[in-house]
Amino acid sequence: MATTEQVKLEHYLGRLDKALSPIAISERAEIITEIKSHILEATSNEQSLDEIMTSMGEPEQVANRYLMEKGLKIQKPPRHPIIKWLVIGFLGTFGLASLTIIFLVWKFSPIIKVDEEKGRVVILGGLIDIDESQGKVKFGSSTMINQRSESHFEGSRSLTPSEKKFVLNFQNGNITLNSEKTEKLTWKCDTEGGVNTPASEVNSNTSGQLLLNLEEFKKIDCVFSVPKTLALNISGQNGKIKFNEIESQTTAQLINGDISFLPNPNTKYKFDLKLNRGIMDEFINSEDEGALLISLKLENGRILKK
Repeated sequence: MATTEQVKLEHYLGRLDKALSPIAISERAEIITEIKSHILEATSNEQSLDEIMTSMGEPEQVANRYLMEKGLKIQKPPRHPIIKWLVIGFLGTFGLASLTIIFLVWKFSPIIKVDEEKGRVVILGGLIDIDESQGKVKFGSSTMINQRSESHFEGSRSLTPSEKKFVLNFQNGNITLNSEKTEKLTWKCDTEGGVNTPASEVNSNTSGQLLLNLEEFKKIDCVFSVPKTLALNISGQNGKIKFNEIESQTTAQLINGDISFLPNPNTKYKFDLKLNRGIMDEFINSEDEGALLISLKLENGRILKK
C-alpha cells in the first residue's frame, strides 16, 4: 500500500475511533483492528482503498451499528466545512435582520401583552406569540408546535384471507418478531423523534400486503407477534432484527447491525444469506421442496443463529 493510501486509511480509522468514543477503549481497539483487517484483506484482492471506504460508508455510519448494539447514542457524519460556514453566515444575517425588526416593532408597539384566561402571551406587537392552549409558539412567520419526542403505541389486526404478507420499513432501532398461532398480527412499539401522532397505521393494499412505515422515527423498539400464514418483508438501516421460530417465508434487509434468526425445530428452511462485511453463523439448509425460503441480507454486522 502506498504512503498516500496509508495516510487515508489512518485518517479513516481515526474518525472511526472518535465516533466509537462512547465504547470502552479495549472494545474499541478490537473493533478498529477488525475493520482494518477487512480493509487490508480487500486491498489485497486488487480493490482500491477509495472504493473500499466508499462501499463501507462514512466512519460514523460504520460506528453506528456497534453503538446501536450497546444501546448508545448514534453519531451523525460531520458536515462539510463549506456547509458549516454557509450555515454560520445565514444565521448571522438572520440574527441581524431579526434584531432590526425587533427594534422597529419595539419603537411602535407595546412590549408585552398577557392574557392569563386564554394562556397567551404576545410580545413586541405579535412578533412573538406564545399560545399555551394550542401548544404553539410563533416567531415572525415561523410557527413551532409542541410535539412529543417519545411515544408508545400498540395494536392488533385480524387477517383477512387475502392478506398474505407483512411489509415493515424503519430507520434505526430494534425489531423482534415472534411466531403466533392465531390469525392476528399484534404489535407494541416505543419510539423516539417522531411526529405528534404515535405512528402510521397498518394498511392493506390491493396485493394483499399489510404495510407499516416507521421511517419517520429516529429510533424504535418494537415487538410483533406474527401469524405463521403471514410472509415477512422487513427493511431497515441501523439496528437489530430478530426472528423467533418464524414459520413463514421471510425477507430481511439491513445496512448496519445484527440479524438474528432462531429456527423452529419443527420447521424446514432453505436459507439465502448475503453478508458484505462481518460475521455469520452456519445455517443448515433443508432439501425438502416445501422448505420455507429465508432471505437475509446485511451490509455490515452479524447474521446470527439464535
